Amino acid sequence: MDPLTQVSSDAFLNRKVLHHRHSHEDRAQQFSVVSYNILADCHVSPQTYPCCPEEHLPMSARHQQLEKELRYLNADIVCLQEVGTTYYQEHLLPMMQKQGYNGFRFKEKVLGCPEGIAMFFRTSRFSVVDFTSFDFNSKFKELIMKYVGESERDYVYKYLEKTSVMMMCRLCCKETGRVVSVGTFHVIWWMGLMPSAPQHVEVDVQSLQISVAMSELVKFAGGVDKPHILCGDFNSSPFSPAYGILTRGHLGGGGYEMFRALRPFKVSDNESKCLIELLPSSLYSHPSKSLKSAYAEVKGKEPDFTDYTDSFVECLDYIWFSSDSIRVTEVLDMVPESAITPLTACPNRVFPSDHLSLKAVFHLTNQQN
Repeated sequence: MDPLTQVSSDAFLNRKVLHHRHSHEDRAQQFSVVSYNILADCHVSPQTYPCCPEEHLPMSARHQQLEKELRYLNADIVCLQEVGTTYYQEHLLPMMQKQGYNGFRFKEKVLGCPEGIAMFFRTSRFSVVDFTSFDFNSKFKELIMKYVGESERDYVYKYLEKTSVMMMCRLCCKETGRVVSVGTFHVIWWMGLMPSAPQHVEVDVQSLQISVAMSELVKFAGGVDKPHILCGDFNSSPFSPAYGILTRGHLGGGGYEMFRALRPFKVSDNESKCLIELLPSSLYSHPSKSLKSAYAEVKGKEPDFTDYTDSFVECLDYIWFSSDSIRVTEVLDMVPESAITPLTACPNRVFPSDHLSLKAVFHLTNQQN
């Protein structure tokens, strides 16, 4: 291995643990959560990742590094996004089962997209209380039927129709008997993140997905006072309207202005409408009253990046938690940029995805479930 690759490889499995400033918890009571977009094969080509040598592009080549990383992360709960359907069945599930995880929780995306989301939990630590999954199109159809006039329903649904899905699992800790609900999903890509793309394309849809996801998780958990964690690839920077919804619980003024500027529905030669005129603005909110981001809580800010390609570097992935019922005690810091730049960008022969994994350690408060 050449010296530059060795530096990257050393950093890959030697990340710094960052402790919360008020962390004095009994480690036996703690549990860890990982969130990771592992980059499905169906999205990979020499054109999409030109800086990655072609021999390192297929998941068959990236699998060994991914296995090393998941062993290193050694989490109690693992939430993965962009999991290829065939890869899950033939490689990922058997691998995780050998490591002591239960891994039958997989939800493929809709509209023919051959990848999805997966959730694993360590069987020695947790048992399943309840599990559910859904596609966002079915939730949006319910909202459209309730709020949108019959003449406008078809084009609103066509605008909202995407491949995204979500899964939620309520887990009981075998050591404490405490219950925590965990959700994961992969938000649609916001094209406005790319400087060359039309700004704010479908950012309203993205924000609606995130609002619905958080609302559904609170309902699934049994109410705002029940412990809940939402993690995944949110495709949202810390400056996006969607991030603001998560932190505030509702859409801010700048978001209203941005959404009103979008006019995707041409209803006549002289009139166009925006989504926020057709659906109540109250839908762009969530009921979780104490939601915090694990990394921002420990570090004081979000990571500089969780996605690193040759053309795009941004923070898009998060682990959110209900801070009145859960404490974050530590997070695993991101690898420094200096560990990636010798290999140009991700993925590469060391880093198996264009995203970087997140890991947070939590402790349930004394509040009763």
